[in-house]
Amino acid sequence: LLSRVLTDIPDEMFEKYPRMLQLKARLDLMKGHRDQGVEGLELALKRMEEIQDNAGIRRCLKDLGYHLYLTGEVQKAYSLLCELWEKPDLEDGYRGEVGGYLVFFASLLGRLDEADKHHDIALAKVSQSDDPKARAGVLFIDFCWGTRHQMSGDFQAAQVLSQKTLE
Repeated sequence: LLSRVLTDIPDEMFEKYPRMLQLKARLDLMKGHRDQGVEGLELALKRMEEIQDNAGIRRCLKDLGYHLYLTGEVQKAYSLLCELWEKPDLEDGYRGEVGGYLVFFASLLGRLDEADKHHDIALAKVSQSDDPKARAGVLFIDFCWGTRHQMSGDFQAAQVLSQKTLE
């Protein structure tokens, strides 16, 4: 249904409202059209930057980073999320999610010292929050840190973290 609605919308609406372009890209990704979806997110991000839609930029950077990871472009995903991390106005819950991805991507890239740094900084920023999303973010950060331990061969620590976050 959403696909049909989006196809009926004139192209100039997507030009004017890049969040609609992001929605269309996310729908493409859900339908398995990764290349088309990633291209759509990149275009939406460019347009959001042009109109200085900071909230849209943050969401688009996260979506794009995650989907670049899924297409095997882990370095590019990591770079985008490092850029996102530096944004001063991230909510605590959102910061927890981004921090977890930074730990995860750094681990996959074999940058274990960076993964540890991201873990410690993200936990320090998020763990004091009363926001329920931030508490979930703390668990996600630790869950991703388990990947760091797997990459270093410390499977016992990885298992402990996985059990802790999933209980």
